[in-house]
Amino acid sequence: MIFNEQTRLSGPIGPQPNGHNRWYTWSTDYSVEVERGWIARGDSFHDLARRLGVPGDELERTAQRYNRACSSGDDVYGRAAESMTPVAVAPVYGVPLWPRSLTTQGGPRRNARAEVLDFRGRPIPGLFSAAELGSMWGQLYPGAGNLVEALVTGQIAARTALNAEAPVTR
Repeated sequence: MIFNEQTRLSGPIGPQPNGHNRWYTWSTDYSVEVERGWIARGDSFHDLARRLGVPGDELERTAQRYNRACSSGDDVYGRAAESMTPVAVAPVYGVPLWPRSLTTQGGPRRNARAEVLDFRGRPIPGLFSAAELGSMWGQLYPGAGNLVEALVTGQIAARTALNAEAPVTR
């Protein structure tokens, strides 16, 4: 996530409280987090890229493309122009983000064999659910529990789908 000084000073860069750090009180201007190294600061996109461990030329091209979209209002991702702030003046800031499992915690009910259940609690033939689609956690969100659920229920659904045994009912 890349942003500029104006964005840093304008308030939260994400929903708070959130995630594992929900009990941490963030500084209002993120200066403490910059000092701690949680948010990288660069005097240029190449400097920021070096600090984040990403290719400098690619970050520069991406920033230029984004800034042109801010000016033209023609964003390849369909973002509304009024919601986009150019990142053109140093210093620039960045927070490394990695792919992760999202949490929806809802969906259809499933049984222990990962079969999706109809409104009477009976398995729907040939329909399976894994990961958060019909999550076993419900409204409870245990940190990092969804990745394990995805791995386990994905294997269960695959084995059930490949097995010719009669469906399990509640």
